[in-house]
Amino acid sequence: MFHHIAMFRFRPEVPAETVGSIRERLLRLPETIDSIREYQVGRDLRLSDATWDMVVVAGFEDEAGYRAYSTHPDHVPIVDEIRGLVTDRAAVQSTEL
Repeated sequence: MFHHIAMFRFRPEVPAETVGSIRERLLRLPETIDSIREYQVGRDLRLSDATWDMVVVAGFEDEAGYRAYSTHPDHVPIVDEIRGLVTDRAAVQSTEL
């Protein structure tokens, strides 16, 4: 299994409703992107200051499946929107999880 993990820190002025809307749109991606095998999107519970606001954990059969997801026309506009709303983002791709 090929895994992709992405984490985001939203700017303080981004409304919670916007973050929630992004989460809901991300959660619908498995309906249109066939290469997704596992998909979770979570918001942080704010139990600590040293955390991220949102995480995406996605699983694919292989790297080709991940690349199909990363360039899919339903995924790209959401990523573009997120980039304009965050202060930080991080991603890891791994086959060792």
